[in-house]
Amino acid sequence: MLSTVVVAIFVPWTALAFAWVALVIWVCWRLRSRHAAVYESIGSFDLFWNNSAHSGWLFLRFLLGSKWHDLDDPQLRMALRLMQALLVAFPIGLIAIVVLAITAGIR
Repeated sequence: MLSTVVVAIFVPWTALAFAWVALVIWVCWRLRSRHAAVYESIGSFDLFWNNSAHSGWLFLRFLLGSKWHDLDDPQLRMALRLMQALLVAFPIGLIAIVVLAITAGIR
């Protein structure tokens, strides 16, 4: 039987995954429509149509780099900061789920 604590962590963790997908779609749209030069420089990344290892790597470098700090787009900057936080929250949540599942005896 699933531990209540594991479920309590898994459900929000899954919601964060859906939030990540929504943010990627929105950020790609925003870059494509308002910052075309930057969008082209990161390989025209798209979650569905142009999703290769290379374009994903360029997008991740853009997200973790400082190039986007110079963009005059407060909403985009806020979304990218949130995505950076999610990159930290995902592995922490996964580790918590695994540890709690193991300690609860779930295999």
